[in-house]
Amino acid sequence: MIENKKFLALIPARGGSKGLPGKNIRELCGKPLVAWPIDLAKQSKYIDNIIVSTDSDAIADVARAFGADIIMRPAELASDSAVVADVVRHALSVLDASGQHYDYIVLLEATSPMRTVNMVDECLEKLARPAIDSVATFQLADPPPSRLWKIDGDIVTPFIDGADPWLPRQQQIQAHRLNGMVYGFDAAVFRASAANTLFVGRGAAVVTDTMCVDIDTLEDFQLAELLLRKRYENVG
Repeated sequence: MIENKKFLALIPARGGSKGLPGKNIRELCGKPLVAWPIDLAKQSKYIDNIIVSTDSDAIADVARAFGADIIMRPAELASDSAVVADVVRHALSVLDASGQHYDYIVLLEATSPMRTVNMVDECLEKLARPAIDSVATFQLADPPPSRLWKIDGDIVTPFIDGADPWLPRQQQIQAHRLNGMVYGFDAAVFRASAANTLFVGRGAAVVTDTMCVDIDTLEDFQLAELLLRKRYENVG
């Protein structure tokens, strides 16, 4: 809590995954993937409650065991085409109906386990400023956009007209990309928006240098496990 404002950590975790079936309850470095954002949210200085939105009883059971509350969502909000903003709206409608009020929501996707608690708290501190409605984590784009190419049949041209992809990296156009590790937003501003984005109103960025692994496949899972093991070995 910051200045009597309440923060909710919302963790979306659906049961269906074609790239890696059962990934949200698959053990990563000794605990289920969905437990990583739950445990991290518990370490935050500001988060008041933790809710997992899921369509899966198995995920719900694991999340409860690690101390999260559960919102069960309908099947249409757990499909491959479901939009995360609609998942958030559903969760807010359930909370509104039960009389639970939160000023800010921080979305922590289970598939991005490389985030740190300092990263989360930095986002929430920025979000609580009067001039900010939303915050998200970004990182440098690699490769930079000026090193990308367009291919039309057999014809290859720079993706950005006039760019020189052969220049040294230091002379390339610098850009950032959303990395999905943390999204935070004012609940009232989000409710008033019809956009399919969580980056609403007056947005702010937190630029991270932590390597981001978004887990969709077994190879992603194995890479995240390797990096996390190295992180905790270094801490120890």
